[in-house]
Amino acid sequence: MEQKRNISKEYQFITDIHNTAELIKVLPTLHIDVQRHFYKFSSKAKEVVRLSIYAKQGSLGEITKEPFFLSLLEKESMVEFRKALNAFMDQNASIELSNNLIEYYENILKTYNEELGIFQYQEEVLRQLEVYDARTIKTNLIVPRMDLIKINAMNKEERIAYLKIKASILISNVIIDALFEDNYYNVLKNLKEMLSYQLITLEKKHIEFYQQVLEIDSMSNQEKITFYHKYKKQNIKEKCYDDLRKLKDHMLTNIKNNLYQLQKQQKSYCPILSKLLGVDIYNIRNVPYYLLVRSLNDPFLENVKGIRRACYTLISNEKNSCFQPEYHYQYGYNDFDIQDIAHVFERDSFSEGYSQNNDKTGTNCVSRLIKIEDLLFKSEGINEIQILNKKEDFDYKPLKPSMLLVYHLITKRKLLEAKRLNIPLVLVKKSNKQKAYNYEDITLNDIYISNVYEENEELKNRLEKICKKKKTRL
Repeated sequence: MEQKRNISKEYQFITDIHNTAELIKVLPTLHIDVQRHFYKFSSKAKEVVRLSIYAKQGSLGEITKEPFFLSLLEKESMVEFRKALNAFMDQNASIELSNNLIEYYENILKTYNEELGIFQYQEEVLRQLEVYDARTIKTNLIVPRMDLIKINAMNKEERIAYLKIKASILISNVIIDALFEDNYYNVLKNLKEMLSYQLITLEKKHIEFYQQVLEIDSMSNQEKITFYHKYKKQNIKEKCYDDLRKLKDHMLTNIKNNLYQLQKQQKSYCPILSKLLGVDIYNIRNVPYYLLVRSLNDPFLENVKGIRRACYTLISNEKNSCFQPEYHYQYGYNDFDIQDIAHVFERDSFSEGYSQNNDKTGTNCVSRLIKIEDLLFKSEGINEIQILNKKEDFDYKPLKPSMLLVYHLITKRKLLEAKRLNIPLVLVKKSNKQKAYNYEDITLNDIYISNVYEENEELKNRLEKICKKKKTRL
């Protein structure tokens, strides 16, 4: 009786709390039955979960391991659902939660009716539309609000045809997310990058698997489900990450190894001028080179507050424009760890593909796997390589320059900066020469999909392809 009275008091206590932030703090300290009741029946439950995700208020405790808890994260979009899952797991990760997610996805697949070609809830919605106003019908991941609006304006045959295609897409989405822990669109973008990088080759069976994934929409629904059960215990996410890391390391090592090494090129050294000015000077105006550079308007600082990364440009003797060339200082860099490189793109991805959703790189542009030549010349604009700064206490330590570039005359400003940092001055010739590569602007194909609006745009193209193969119209 004492325990029941305590639980009753705890539940009364929780109903009197109206501040969501306070609820997040208090809930994990209460009896698990009180927590279950709150998250199952309280109108505040989803708001508590939402604030926990986006305000990063901390873990919600053991209750997150309960199978029903995932329903509080569910969205009507697989992209939004995965985004919510990732954000939530940052604060509440557990083996139980991961296992519950797999069970959650498998339960969705179990409701697929192979004979009809649609899910059980899609069947239920079709029946309800015959009787009820569409506005009263519950929508969810299986039948989103957008689909309900569309099929409400269709006849019965059109509804079934449309829902069959959406069932096929949902099966693909669920299987890809279950295997890779990322949304369908972003997984396929990464796999296309991986298979396009030809400088080294992955294992044949891995390539064959990735090619199957790229064509998953072409499989029958039953083939997809069979495919999932074949690979679900093989830790696909980790295997794919290892392959991706292998390719990235090769690309980045290749870039670093091809950078011009001054100390190994003594023919470029200018001994007389160096002695006269009191700083090492190299002249590479008439030799081929690759350099990694960054422009700054003020002298280099050893520590910067709140700046987690910096953007650099790969230049060559054929194309040596960099971001903000009007700035006073153009520094060159040779000494960096390739593991600190966060992003590579053939355009200015931070400015043009800026995204607050990506804390690490600040961009939603796809991180390229690309040859040096393509990185330089695939676009008419400048390329961008983002490198993370080193965290030290409350500050960040940016990459220290290896050299200071001089495009025209050696100015007093640059001479003093080179002496201050004890780095050489490097004389380069300004060049605007371009190779004959097609100019490509940043499009939907170049970015990772992070919200329902981008997902809907991708979905249009996907529906067109599926309809074309099935020789049907929507």
